[in-house]
Amino acid sequence: EREARQALLIHKLQNKVLEYRDRCQGLEYQVKTEERELLKRERRIRDEHSDSLESALIRLEEEQQRSVGLAELNSLLRGQLSQSGQVNEALREDLCKLTTDWSKAVEEAGLREMEWQTEKEVD
Repeated sequence: EREARQALLIHKLQNKVLEYRDRCQGLEYQVKTEERELLKRERRIRDEHSDSLESALIRLEEEQQRSVGLAELNSLLRGQLSQSGQVNEALREDLCKLTTDWSKAVEEAGLREMEWQTEKEVD
């Protein structure tokens, strides 16, 4: 009877060992599966981050090139504005001189007209 109980106990323990072994194998499989999934997600996130970073760097470089181009254009336009201001000032001075000369010419023409009229009346 004692041997039968021991045999039964050994049989139960063997069944438990098999049950635990099966359970451990199932958990190991589950861990490996989840680990593979995590690695896939990590790779995908890293790739997305890399793509995002790369596109951000490309946009930054494009904006820097655009900024340099705009700075050059701005400098060119400032130079043209300065030249335009100088030309405008020279034209203003010329106009003032021409206006003065015109006024003198009109005045002289008026005086000559009066002299001519006077000479005509005297003759």
